[in-house]
Amino acid sequence: MYNSSIWLHERPIHFRNVTEKAPSFGKVPTSIEVMPGQTVVLSCIVDNLGDRTVSWIRTSDLQILTSGSITFTGDNRFSTEPTDDALSNCWGLMIRNVRYTDTGQYECQLNTSPKLKINVTLIVREQQLMDRPFDGTTIDGPREQEIKRGGIITLACRATISMTNNEKNRKSRNDGTPRTKRVIWSMNNAPMTMQIKRGGINVYTDWNFNEVVSNLTVTSVTESDQGVYKCSIDDIGSDEVFVYVVDDYKKTSGFIAASSASHLISSLLIYYALVSVCNDKLF
Repeated sequence: MYNSSIWLHERPIHFRNVTEKAPSFGKVPTSIEVMPGQTVVLSCIVDNLGDRTVSWIRTSDLQILTSGSITFTGDNRFSTEPTDDALSNCWGLMIRNVRYTDTGQYECQLNTSPKLKINVTLIVREQQLMDRPFDGTTIDGPREQEIKRGGIITLACRATISMTNNEKNRKSRNDGTPRTKRVIWSMNNAPMTMQIKRGGINVYTDWNFNEVVSNLTVTSVTESDQGVYKCSIDDIGSDEVFVYVVDDYKKTSGFIAASSASHLISSLLIYYALVSVCNDKLF
């Protein structure tokens, strides 16, 4: 058997198995925006981690927050993202009861040589900028979407400002101030905030002066992530799409196509039956 050690002056030098895959980062949101008091999870997906360790560092003061499953800060609002899957490649940093002072960059780092790292920016926005009136709610893309098992669900929900709605909204309170709007994501009628233990779920909402866009990201999807995804904005409206989780994109596409064809044939048969009945009555 080949020995991977080289002896120099009676001291062995060991090398990693050359067939071992190098670790790499998966795609995650690099900027997340929340309001004070919310709970946020900064995601870090690492493939081929091996025996290496994932650490989260606050770049403003180089404070090590977590390393592996251990928390190194006395601030108990910070912790590793809970997960029920020991083989999960998601290494999230959870921050509870977010404060304005938490705004800044956070670094997900691997103890490799050289070090591998990605930065995630957390923005805690003044609530007044979110108290904007919007009109209409839509989720981008088709009503039925396919995601391969192990892939990433990415959905974008948006609404635009209506000046008419602005006036109505201001009159909806006795003090003349607009009501705060909340973007709520749910899957099969269960709020996404109730699925924190699942891990790998991120919601990034960008509140602008003429539009709000909320992006939902669900990583490492399984069959349990299949279902109806709904985006709702208080007093404005909602929209939903159905997400299929498949092993092969062609399988569900064929099923959808077959279902559509079957529906078309049924409609045509009903149409011709009605025409036949009408002709019998006329003649």
